Amino acid sequence: MRPRGGAAAQALLFDFDNTLHDQAAAYRRALEVGVAPHFAPGITVDDVAARCHASWAELWAAYVAGRLDEDGLYTAWFASMRAATGGQARTADLRGAFEAAEDAALRPYPDVLPALAAARALRPGIRLAVVTNGAARRQRARLEGMGLVREIPVLVISGALGVAKPEPGIFARALADLGVAAEQAVMVGDSPEADVAGAKRAGLGAVWLNRAGVAWPEGVAPGPDAVAADLQAAVRAALGSEA
Repeated sequence: MRPRGGAAAQALLFDFDNTLHDQAAAYRRALEVGVAPHFAPGITVDDVAARCHASWAELWAAYVAGRLDEDGLYTAWFASMRAATGGQARTADLRGAFEAAEDAALRPYPDVLPALAAARALRPGIRLAVVTNGAARRQRARLEGMGLVREIPVLVISGALGVAKPEPGIFARALADLGVAAEQAVMVGDSPEADVAGAKRAGLGAVWLNRAGVAWPEGVAPGPDAVAADLQAAVRAALGSEA
């Protein structure tokens, strides 16, 4: 099955976290290297990861709803991280240690640059964008730190826009920035709901990047036009190429 864009696709939209880089691994590394030295006795990385995950979900909802700005989001999240570690370090020190360790761990997946080169070879003049949920300054800094802004100049970040995937508004903004219609664009991402179903509901084609080979989650619809195990295969599927 080929995405709606297929041979007519003039633009590819990519998710960022866990699509262009291994966010889960970078986050884990940041906790292990940057934060674990500040744990109180008996605290484990799994303990802190679980509590921080729950805290982030709550704070992120407040951020998207406009009840928190970016500074407030991170101030509150790192305060919750400090509490989870047992409170032996100052919040500012903990944040600095976490972000430094995360930055050191951030790098694109090995297939990213070859996939972008393949996209340009298969479709000269292809327009590329990153469409990501996240706090604007931090996401942009991470993209810049990995050198991806040079490769994909159009960045649509939910924190700057005030609307997040899977809402159609964020896809509409990306299409406007790229200067293409929905039927000329294909979204590539790892999230069934945010990237695939969200893009499809906005009228785009969608390729599910399923690096782990897991089953499509029950109840999430619409489903993908194509499934790929790596980014190069995803690009080929998005552009209607069997090569």
